[in-house]
Amino acid sequence: MGKGRCRAYLTMLFAICFLFVMSFIPIIFEGNLVEAKAKKADGDLLIHFIDVGQGDSTFIELPNGGTLLIDAGTQDYGEKVCNYIDELGYERIDCVIATHSDSDHVGGLTAVLQSFEIKHIFRPFVIASESVPADDLSTIGLTSSQILMDNNLAYTNFINAVYKETYNGEPAKVSTLSNNSFADVFLATREPYFMVEVMYPFAESGYDSFITPSGRTTGYKIKMPEDTNDLSAIVYIATEKNKVLLMSDVSEKIESELLNMSSSDTVLRDKLASVDVFKVAHHGSKNANSVEFLNLVAPKVSIISVGAGNDYDHPNEETIERLSDITSKVYRTDVNGTIVSTISIEGKVSIDIEKGVDKIKTIPEPIMYIFFGCLMAVIVAIVIIYNTKNNKKRKTINK
Repeated sequence: MGKGRCRAYLTMLFAICFLFVMSFIPIIFEGNLVEAKAKKADGDLLIHFIDVGQGDSTFIELPNGGTLLIDAGTQDYGEKVCNYIDELGYERIDCVIATHSDSDHVGGLTAVLQSFEIKHIFRPFVIASESVPADDLSTIGLTSSQILMDNNLAYTNFINAVYKETYNGEPAKVSTLSNNSFADVFLATREPYFMVEVMYPFAESGYDSFITPSGRTTGYKIKMPEDTNDLSAIVYIATEKNKVLLMSDVSEKIESELLNMSSSDTVLRDKLASVDVFKVAHHGSKNANSVEFLNLVAPKVSIISVGAGNDYDHPNEETIERLSDITSKVYRTDVNGTIVSTISIEGKVSIDIEKGVDKIKTIPEPIMYIFFGCLMAVIVAIVIIYNTKNNKKRKTINK
């Protein structure tokens, strides 16, 4: 092999090697970044919008290490939610919120309660009419106009599991949801600062808190809406530099109530204005996410929890357009899979998407390393052969 030809082959192989390495940089480094973001750093707030099809499930790792689960999709997704939380390394959950009684929110919570110890459970102010024994809320003597009833099986199963739940051998604390709701994980902390608040539903004014005769359930009587979706809990989370608003299934009517209240309540208006992460109301329904409300909230990032090809035409095209008009970056579980929002202690917001990760990792790592190793071996062999031939030529010349 001539010296010039050998150099040409060597140059070509080095070029191929360089291009090969460069092509894998996104896989090598992006994959590591994704893994790093999935691990919670001290002081970070991680919000996992778990893909549960046409339903809702949000698992939250709080800055102080506390955990909060909001809903768990339908019964079919209970195992997926359990596995997801288990893979994050948790055996217990500090707080569970069932936003309302619909099966696409509470169905999977039964499996969660059976799989994890839960310290504090927030349940809807709705009686599970078919529960056995009788739902604890039925013992406080309210009339049908003062409290709603729901006979769907998913909600009944959830309520039955609620009153069997224990934590450290003691019965779990059970409370009804309202803007007066309170739990240990909701306490504002200073280092790092954060707070969690149930912004809605509104407790009925003029009534004191109650404790059921069994002593298992505490809470407040709720101002009854006309639509059961309008009992859904709105959860607000704040850190020192960021705001998160999770809307569940409330309608435009509740948004209007909040807007009206905020016109005279500057604290509420400040909470609603310019949030960083926004979970869009009712899977992007046309009956929620009004122009006025979105203009105030003006989210940087909007998350829509929705199932592909659902029967409700969620998300509505007008909702998507409204979010586009306010230049909000939109992520959808039907398109992106599970979505993780990381809010660092410095205030930086980053988003990881499950299907994006899958797309990046199209070549299995073992194959990548084998191919790369073989290529390097060929290059080393050619260099050795090249040097050997040169040495022989020099010896011949010297003779």
